[in-house]
Parts: sequence; C-alpha cells; structure tokens
Amino acid sequence: TKRRVGPPGGSPAILVVGKDELGDWAAEIGHQDGTPEGCHVLNQQGYDLGDSIAIAGVRWPKAAPFRRPDRMPLLGQPYDQGSRFCLDENAQVTEVLAR
Repeated sequence: TKRRVGPPGGSPAILVVGKDELGDWAAEIGHQDGTPEGCHVLNQQGYDLGDSIAIAGVRWPKAAPFRRPDRMPLLGQPYDQGSRFCLDENAQVTEVLAR
C-alpha cells in the first residue's frame, strides 16, 4: 500500500506500508536535493534481484522502464557503495544514482 504525503506545494513523500515475516512495517520516503523531480530516495545498500532490488530488508520492484547504472552488479550482489535508489510514486525503483 502506498500514498503520497507532505504539505501542499512542498516536496511530497510517499508512505509505503507492508507486512513481512517480522510483522507490519511502514516507510516514509522523501525527496532529496540534487535528485530528479519525482525521485523518492532510499540511501541504504541495495542488492540486485533481477526484477527487483532488496533495500533495507524490503524487495522493491523495478519500474518499467528502469534506468540501469553504468555498472550493474551480478544477480544477488550489491550495487556500488554509496548508490542511491530513486522510487516513483508507485514505490518502484526507476533508477540508481551513483555517488
């Protein structure tokens, strides 16, 4: 489940609510200066899973289209240290920003 949150005219965030084997969880993901418009940023280590990316213990689906970074990790391997992940308003990864 996802929903846009934030002040009118401000930089909106998305609120994502989920459930896994550990129970219910929620994440508010905001915009970060210097990133593309509509990019809600996750800064934790991510691992490529093919059709999704595991970030902070959550499997985030890749959007179509997904903008690939210059260096893609092998399946199951981490993205470069310091990579940031842009999520769209549907909580799908649109691109990976290298530092």
